[in-house]
Amino acid sequence: MPMETKSDARPLEDDTGRSTRDFPLPLPGGEGFGVIGISFLLATFLLAVSNLTIFEPAGRLPKISSALWISMLMFMLVMDIHIAGGIAFWAKCQVARFAKVHWVRIVRNDPWPSTISIGFELFGRDFDRFRIALPDITKIDWTSGQATELAGRDMNDWHVALWYRKKRRSGNAIRSADEPCDLVLIGPQGTKEETAELGERLVRFLVESGVDLIQVSEAEYRRNSSEVLVKFQHRLHDESVGT
Repeated sequence: MPMETKSDARPLEDDTGRSTRDFPLPLPGGEGFGVIGISFLLATFLLAVSNLTIFEPAGRLPKISSALWISMLMFMLVMDIHIAGGIAFWAKCQVARFAKVHWVRIVRNDPWPSTISIGFELFGRDFDRFRIALPDITKIDWTSGQATELAGRDMNDWHVALWYRKKRRSGNAIRSADEPCDLVLIGPQGTKEETAELGERLVRFLVESGVDLIQVSEAEYRRNSSEVLVKFQHRLHDESVGT
């Protein structure tokens, strides 16, 4: 499918002289809510701690409720860090709320494979939130989120996802299209139209950077491989027979 729209990529060069290309991302938004939410949780946490260590409230109920609140906050924090994949990634995601520049970056470092990173700029420095080798990308798609599924109607929670192969523990170099994959979300949530536009621009950026992607549905592009092509042809055949 030809894409004639002007490229969004910005050719750059990093501090080591490696060739880079940047794809600017929309701002995530919600930094005001993030500040208010974090301030509220921190204030109530400190109040609960003070009830247990400094003040002597009458009766056991205030101490019990403070202990329960601290336990709940700690549980939420641990689960949030676990879902994020580690404390380092979680911390970067929290800091990224306040950044005004977000990007997807292709770094070419011959003779090694090119890498793709997702990050942001803050205080004049670049921070990577996520990085993988370019050959590990398996597909790009965009779908609605959990809120739409629960509500049964479009809640404007569409998002773009980049799927990639998980790191293999063994030394086997043979890769299969069916091997386990993971995903990382690209950019903010939004309406279906906004998200589709972002997804198409990201696909164009990746294709221009050397990732061979083929469109297999309205909202999905997969890495062009013999396995993917055969499965796609079989699906088209099944659909044509069904009609």
